[in-house]
Amino acid sequence: MKYSNIGYNPKENLYIVDDILKTRGPLNVGFQITRKCNLKCIYCSEASNLPDLSYEQIKKGLINLRDAKVLKVNITGGEALCRKDFVDIVDLSKDLGFHVAIDSNATLVSDEIADSLSGKLIYFESTIDGTPKTHNRVRGRYDDVIKGIKKIAERKIPLYLAMVLLGKSLDDAKHVLKMGHELGAKYVKYLTPIPKARGKELPDEYLNNIFLEDIWQNVCEFKEKEGLSPLISLADWSKIGKGSVILVNSNGEMVGSPSIGEPGCVTPLGNILKESVENLWKNYPYKINHVNKYTGKTMRILQH
Repeated sequence: MKYSNIGYNPKENLYIVDDILKTRGPLNVGFQITRKCNLKCIYCSEASNLPDLSYEQIKKGLINLRDAKVLKVNITGGEALCRKDFVDIVDLSKDLGFHVAIDSNATLVSDEIADSLSGKLIYFESTIDGTPKTHNRVRGRYDDVIKGIKKIAERKIPLYLAMVLLGKSLDDAKHVLKMGHELGAKYVKYLTPIPKARGKELPDEYLNNIFLEDIWQNVCEFKEKEGLSPLISLADWSKIGKGSVILVNSNGEMVGSPSIGEPGCVTPLGNILKESVENLWKNYPYKINHVNKYTGKTMRILQH
């Protein structure tokens, strides 16, 4: 979700978004409802050794976010669908007034789950890591991912795709964009890997990709030449700035990520079960990086 016009009043710690929304919290929050996952992506930036909050604790955290006037919540993991109460959490988030998005590997999407999500999400985001061969090397279960994504697309739920660019991956990037077009995705997001958890063990040619600019330019040309429909963007974390993404870990700790160069590659804010989101956000040092990302100022975006 991209915002267009944001003003900030530092005295009141108040953002005015598109002349409509007034918030004293982040514009967008990823809520990790679990760190459990059924896949082992080689670049995963989230270690799995954290406990899950209970449903009631998640509810308390979501109410805290709502009270700070946070507009959008991205329910994520780990793999969010590993929780049996996943749909209940989506419904709760919707009932509390959030714009709700889902970030999922799609392998656990059944017809029943897809039906239960219909009409509730601003988008469902999943990742394809390239051609079937590359995808299966990076995370596995390509066919199951595509099958789950198709169930989402069949319900007309807005679909976003993501791909982490690993080295000389132009052919993979083109494949993902073409799949996005065929699946009816609105958006294909290209990302650089994050040196965090398993991601910090990646080879240097992945973490410092010298082909990045060439890949982006060629994908833009490919999109135009082939008339492919999705909006595309590139998030280069080294240029976006520290702490641009706000996450609530599965234990309630709120962090800014990625904060490359800081311990754990995160910037701690505090625990949303113990302190108001408004107070946590007020003292956060990287608010401008967060705002610039979600207004598209530090993203590479090709809309046509």
